[in-house]
Amino acid sequence: MNVFISYSHRDKLIVRKIAERLRHEGVQPWLDEEIIKPGQSWTEGIHRAISNSDALVVVISRPTTQRQMN
Repeated sequence: MNVFISYSHRDKLIVRKIAERLRHEGVQPWLDEEIIKPGQSWTEGIHRAISNSDALVVVISRPTTQRQMN
C-alpha cells in the first residue's frame, strides 16, 4: 500500500516518525524530501504521487493552523 503524506515542513520531525511507523507496518509512505530530487518539478511529482497512492494522510498541527491564520 502506498500512502501520500501531506504536511507542513514545520512538522517534519513528527512526520518522519509517522513515516517510519508506516514502514514498520508494511506501508510505503511518500515523503517529498525522500522522493523529489533537486531540479525536479514539485507540482508534477506531487500530482503523480497522489495519483499512485492508495490513501492520503494529512498532518495538521497547531503550528500549521496558526501559520494559516496569520
